[in-house]
Amino acid sequence: MIEDFLRVTLKMAPTQRRIQKDLATISRETSEWKEQLIPWEKENEMELFSLNQQNKWIKQTWDRILKGVFYSIYNEPMLVYGYKNYIRGSRNFLIYAATQSHDFIFRGKKSKAQFFIDREHVGHITDDGLMYSNRKRLLGRRNDFTPDHYSVVIWDREVAHLMKAQRVDRVNPRAFEIMETMNDREQLLLMAISFYTIILEANKLD
Repeated sequence: MIEDFLRVTLKMAPTQRRIQKDLATISRETSEWKEQLIPWEKENEMELFSLNQQNKWIKQTWDRILKGVFYSIYNEPMLVYGYKNYIRGSRNFLIYAATQSHDFIFRGKKSKAQFFIDREHVGHITDDGLMYSNRKRLLGRRNDFTPDHYSVVIWDREVAHLMKAQRVDRVNPRAFEIMETMNDREQLLLMAISFYTIILEANKLD
């Protein structure tokens, strides 16, 4: 509690111990929704993912956690997530997101977010949508394609179009249009950059 008080009042970055504790809290808070997630792995099933969601803020002693779930176009839960901002007015946050089979963690600081897939540190994503590996190799990128969509490139291939969450003007819009066949690793990279983008934009957290 003293650590939280100092962090909030002095705008200090959280310790690694604090982050691990918050991950456990978010996982616990989203566990009920996670148990209801439907299985989905194939590319064609990604096209069932919609931008329709349910969410709510949970009050803690010094700050809040946002938790939510995204549904399919048939209102089946496909993705749960939790978000916590550490320093008000600054990009210093934690995001946990999970499908039935995989989890994703994003630790945002300043102009980029370190990201983990199934607890493996893969690399970082910049504010302008560039995704790099730990060895600074470009893994993919998110480009403006139309006023309503991003183009998502993995390696050197355009694999999907992603609807911009803040441009949604209809009920249960499909988030993805898949353009190319992907292997398992490519699909996970697509999920990582897309979920990161969707969670921030849909909740106007970016």
